[in-house]
Amino acid sequence: MSEIDGQLRSGTPLSERELFQLCLQHIGGLKGALRGLAASRKDIRWLVPVRLLDRMEDHVKKLIVRGGSRVLWLPEMPEWRQ
Repeated sequence: MSEIDGQLRSGTPLSERELFQLCLQHIGGLKGALRGLAASRKDIRWLVPVRLLDRMEDHVKKLIVRGGSRVLWLPEMPEWRQ
């Protein structure tokens, strides 16, 4: 069985290229929303996740060129201090 047990299967199958484009589109939207929060609250701490998303976006773009990888990159989470 190719899908995860219990997962509903519906919709249109997407190619790998379309899925990569969808990932990059959503990362870009999230970065824009976080920048908007930083501007509206006048709080640059909201830009910390933007930097992490920039690194993630770069990594996804490299995976597109390489044709995939067996390693999943997760950003290091800094310790949050008050």
